[in-house]
Amino acid sequence: MVAVTGFGDAAHRESALAAGFDQYLLKPVEPELIRRFLEAKVEKARLLAELKDNTARTTELIQRSASLVSEIKELSNRSGQEESERRQP
Repeated sequence: MVAVTGFGDAAHRESALAAGFDQYLLKPVEPELIRRFLEAKVEKARLLAELKDNTARTTELIQRSASLVSEIKELSNRSGQEESERRQP
């Protein structure tokens, strides 16, 4: 949210930001400033979504990797047991 106001003192600004506004703009506001702010917010949201997707993908890959490591250990143990059984007279 963007606070657009004619009150420019620090107390009003801090109050607006504390209330949850993302930006505090003084009137008169140039449309270009609002456009740039909105573009930045959209890009931030896009990057956060991409990060969330990448985090989920990374988590999936870590889980798959751990599963493969467990499987390799199990196969290695089996192989070692089979080898020991073959060596016994």
